[in-house]
Amino acid sequence: MPESDFIKPFSSEDGHYAGNVYLLTSGKTFSAAASFAWTFAECNIGTIIGEEAGGMSVSYGDKLWYHLPVSDLECGISFKRFWHLNADEDDIHGAMPDVTVSASVALDKALSLIKRR
Repeated sequence: MPESDFIKPFSSEDGHYAGNVYLLTSGKTFSAAASFAWTFAECNIGTIIGEEAGGMSVSYGDKLWYHLPVSDLECGISFKRFWHLNADEDDIHGAMPDVTVSASVALDKALSLIKRR
């Protein structure tokens, strides 16, 4: 693929945000939100505040598509499971917070961190 096809990151002149970013999580953070929290942590995007995300650091992808002849429906089934880099089947966690506090006070904690910076 030629380099001209790559998407270039925004510069500060283009409006790139270079400030601190905070993500609030709780034990009720599941599904796409849990995957987002895991990606947020893995890519060191910012600081996670709250509780361990409820969803495990595992996701599915690479679908096989089938046409069901009787109903004439199309369906997809995932056949690959992607695990967190350091996880195994006996030690699976949701995204872990950088600052562990009860979800009920996570916003207050984030605001206090913002005010200190």
